[in-house]
Amino acid sequence: MRKMLFVTVAVCTLLYACEPDLLPRSYVYFDRAAFARAQDKWEARGITDYTFEVFEFWAGPQPVFRITVTEGEIADIEVADAKGQYAELLAHALERIRTLGTIPAIFDQIEALYIQAVERLPGLKKGDGISCDVTYDEIYGFPEEVWYDIVSPSPPDGGFYSITVRNFWPLQAAK
Repeated sequence: MRKMLFVTVAVCTLLYACEPDLLPRSYVYFDRAAFARAQDKWEARGITDYTFEVFEFWAGPQPVFRITVTEGEIADIEVADAKGQYAELLAHALERIRTLGTIPAIFDQIEALYIQAVERLPGLKKGDGISCDVTYDEIYGFPEEVWYDIVSPSPPDGGFYSITVRNFWPLQAAK
């Protein structure tokens, strides 16, 4: 059984390597309808005062930040979890996290990732793709998990980026 699996994988690899027309076209995957529904749900709630934790993953794990937003603006940012190992990354991560300091800013980041993916599409190699998968909170609509993957059969060309929002708490009654 293992030998047959190995032979199948080897033959498929050779076919793809020898016949570029067999590779799928390049692609960008993003569910714009789900994004729009979630953003509409968030905006309909009218929440301007809240607290949440946000965590990014790019080029390795980054610190977890607890952010308090008042009247739609960042009121406070503190490190929720750094454990000393992130000390050298903290200043850079803090500066980057300011760009994700509100839920609308996270929606803007997702939109920017999608636009960037579409702009990159013509330059992708055949068979490469970009996927932006987002999980939204069922009650408030904010993005809970964002996975931005550059999928490539060529190992050095791939990569991913993620944003995680957790411990969201409105500081006012939601509409």
